[in-house]
Order: sequence, then C-alpha cells, then structure tokens
Amino acid sequence: LTPPPPTPRYGVVIAFSPPRLSIRGDWMTSVTIMDETSKNPTEAVVLNCFDPDPTKLPRCAQIGDVIRCHRILVQEWDGNTQIITTKGSSLVVVSRPDADKTTAAAVAKEKGALSTDKWSVTSTAKMTITFHDSDAARVRGLWAWGAKMIASKSTIMDSGKVFKISDMAETVESVSAADPSKVNGDLTCLVTAVIATPPEHLKGPNPVPFGYLRVWDGTGPSRTDDVPVNSLAAQAALASGDPGPDALKSVISLVKDFDTSKKKNAALPPALCGRVVNVAVWEEPHWQFIEKGFLSNPPVKAGDWVRCRNIFDASMRTGRMLMLKSHSAISPLPAYSHDLKAINTAHNKRWAKTADFLAESAIFSTRATEDGKKAKGKGKKGKGKEEDLCCLAECLGDPAPGVFTVRCSLMSVETNMGAGDERDATNLIVRDADASTKKKDVFAWSFVVHVEDTSAELDLVVNDASGKALLGVNASDLASGTTKASRTKAAKAAEDVLAVIDDIEGDEESGGVLAEIKIKSYVIGGEKVFVLAADEQFEILEE
Repeated sequence: LTPPPPTPRYGVVIAFSPPRLSIRGDWMTSVTIMDETSKNPTEAVVLNCFDPDPTKLPRCAQIGDVIRCHRILVQEWDGNTQIITTKGSSLVVVSRPDADKTTAAAVAKEKGALSTDKWSVTSTAKMTITFHDSDAARVRGLWAWGAKMIASKSTIMDSGKVFKISDMAETVESVSAADPSKVNGDLTCLVTAVIATPPEHLKGPNPVPFGYLRVWDGTGPSRTDDVPVNSLAAQAALASGDPGPDALKSVISLVKDFDTSKKKNAALPPALCGRVVNVAVWEEPHWQFIEKGFLSNPPVKAGDWVRCRNIFDASMRTGRMLMLKSHSAISPLPAYSHDLKAINTAHNKRWAKTADFLAESAIFSTRATEDGKKAKGKGKKGKGKEEDLCCLAECLGDPAPGVFTVRCSLMSVETNMGAGDERDATNLIVRDADASTKKKDVFAWSFVVHVEDTSAELDLVVNDASGKALLGVNASDLASGTTKASRTKAAKAAEDVLAVIDDIEGDEESGGVLAEIKIKSYVIGGEKVFVLAADEQFEILEE
C-alpha cells in the first residue's frame, strides 16, 4: 500500500468554517490546510476539530492564516487523509491582520519572536503554550509561501462545485420541482451589505434567518434583488448605494492592484455592473462570525471578499436567494487572492464594452481640476480628503448649515411653466435687482427641482450658478430684447432649456436622471432650506 502523504505539523489555511454542533453534541469546526509538500489545493488536508467548548476551537480569521497542530490523530476517511483532534490536541493559529498591506518578501525579512503589533496568535491550549523563535521562523516562512501561492494559484479545491451568480435562476418558475435548487457549491464574491434580521422577527413562531448578506461577483444582469427585510438597518446599509461606496472601493483597489500596465491613469470603473443577490444566514454561529467576528477576529463587512462554501439557492417569501446553512461555510479572502483576478478581469471588460451599470450602484468620481491634480474633497470629509457619499435622509437629519454630496435621481422641475406647447421657460428666471442697472436688466435662474433616493426625497432651490451648471444656459439668454437677433437667441435658449428638462423628467416610468450632486442646507425663518450647490459640472450616470 502507498503510505499516506505526510501530515503537516504546520499548515496554511485555505478554507474554514465557523463552529457548529456535531451529531454527537460537541462543537466542531473544519479547517482545510496545505503546506510546501502540496502541489495544489486538491492535495489539501481537512482538519476536523472537536470540543465541548466552542471557545476552545481554532480561531481562523481568513484564508492565508498559519495553523500549528500538536497531538493530532491522522486517519483515512472515504479514501482521503483526514486529521482530527483529540482531548489532548493543541492548536495555534497565527494571523496577519494587515495581510493586504504587506508582502511575502517583507515578512520573510522579519526576525525573532512574532511582533504583537503585526501578528495575532491564538491558542486552544487550556494553560500555556511554548512558542520559540524557531516556531516564529517556521510560521513566517510558511505564511510567505502561502501568500505567494494564494496570489498565484486558485485556492478552489473542487472546480466542479464552483458557480457564479449568473448561474442562478431568474425566477422560481424556471426551477424544476424535481430539483428545486438551481445552483449549489462554492461562490467567490464581494459582500456589498450586511443586514441583520430585526430582533422582533426572530421571536415569531416560524424560523427565519438571523440575517442576510448581499453579495456581488460581477456576473448576471445588472439589477439588485429585493431587500428581504424592511428595517432602518437595511435602509442605512443601502442608503449610499447598492452596492455602496465600500464595495466599489474594493473593486477599484483590485483594478489598481492587478493592473500590469503601470499606467498612472488606468481606467477605473465609475460604478458596478452585475446582479446583487441575497444570502440568508440560518445558523447563529455563522451570523455571530459575520456580525461580531469569532472571538478576537474582525466581523465581516461591506467591501470584504469571501468564499461561501456548500451553499445553494432556494425560494423564500421575499424571493429566490442563496442559503448559508449548517454544513455551509464562509471564509474571508485576502485581496491579493488569485481567484479575485478573474472577477476583476471579467468586470473590467464588461463595463468597458457595455457600460450596463447598476442603477443603484455608488458612483466613483474621477474628476480632476484644470491643473491635473485631484479635486479637493467635498461633503463631510473636509478639505483635501476624498468624501463619502451621503443620502438625502442625512441631509434632512443633520443640523444646518451643512454641505452634502449625494447620489440621487433628478426627478422633475417643480416650478410651474405651463403645460405642453404652452410651456414658458422664462418662468424659471427672475430679474437680478443687485446686478441690473438702469441701462441693462440682468436675469438669474430661480426655480425648484425635485430629487429622490432610496432614503428620502427633497425639493431643492436652484440659484443662478447651479441653474447654469445644470441647464447649460445663461438665464439672461432667455430674456428677449427688441431686436430680431435677440428674440432668436432667446427662443433657441428656451428650446435648449426645455430639452434638458425633458431629459430629466422623461416619462413616468423613467425614474429620473441619476446624478451626483452637492446640496447645501440653511435655516431661513426657522425652517430648513436645501439648495442645489453650483459645481463645475454635474456627474450624470448615463442610462
């Protein structure tokens, strides 16, 4: 008989599951590991850990961690080598919290004991552990090897179990009764939002998920599935976009990290394409891992890349979604993972070719000033810093005066201009008494535009500067003079203004024009007033 492959005393983690109850009543977790003797993930070994106390299980943070195993039992299960722990086993997990910001070469140069400000070391030992400099050297060497391997090779163990969001059924009716699940297996994806089920819903007679992840992988039609719960937490999670700024920033970071052209002005996606779907989290340990992190580990949040293993799609009252159940697992991925490169490449090609952006996606602003420097920050971040997008609800709730940059839909011009062919664009202008003279009247824009996003809707006052930026016409151009030339010029200006307004309002089902705008709030006469602030141009997202 061929002897089984050597069992690693140390291993690099390429998959793990949060704790769950085993059939015999103990808590268990599975960790898949490999070392330099493994040529690819198909040769990885599964380490099954058992303990009556879940806090005594290994605390893996993400793929790429290093685990040291003491007093373990090696056995064969279903033709594969498997490692299990016993009562005398001791496991040490070493994580690098700044894994995305360091390199294998930098780690390989470190000497001596593991620095506590660079490494996290946790142990399942009930008393103390022995961890010498030789152990630290072994961990660094294996971590560096693992980082290179993860960056250069896929860590998917069974390519036959991989699926993409585009493989999911569009409707329940398209799934047969004999096989209600359209997809099952492993999904590598980006978390776009984490939404907890309201506590009062968990107390009902029927079981419900503890919470939901909204995820994206750049495939499928550009649309977002309905949010499964209606709560303030859900509204807050999606207030700045769906996917929001954190998810978009993660994708943009991938573009920069995987760009081999070394161009300073590499093309960056202004928004995201593809379908956003829900993942229902049914197990409390999974949700604890996601919402709070497992013991000392950080929680899973929007903008994190994860691999969901052994999940499947099924129908719920709120629609079709993916299911994360007892035998499923979720493992955070470092941003340098090779498996993310394919997602990045496919999305880059898609948006450059089709530009079929998600209507709800956050927008990445790439504007620059005339001297080529990056535009100064706006909104809440202050001068010189890149801002975060706000939602209209924040404009309403925050004290005035304030300045907000909002991604919303321009819906309609509220100022009455008449109807049909009788519309009069001059109703949008007023005589500027301060600028006018006895010899010449000067006019300014003064009207109201209605805007909406998923959180609220507002009426914004449009002054002369913002009116000119929005409509592209000087207000005085609409005022006809006594000459034929001036009347012709005024008629042409009015025609241009009405054309812009038609584009904004469209038909009743158009949903307005998506734009990134700046809003200023003031208190006038004891009431809060909102003004559309002037800018060099408005960031319009074309349909």
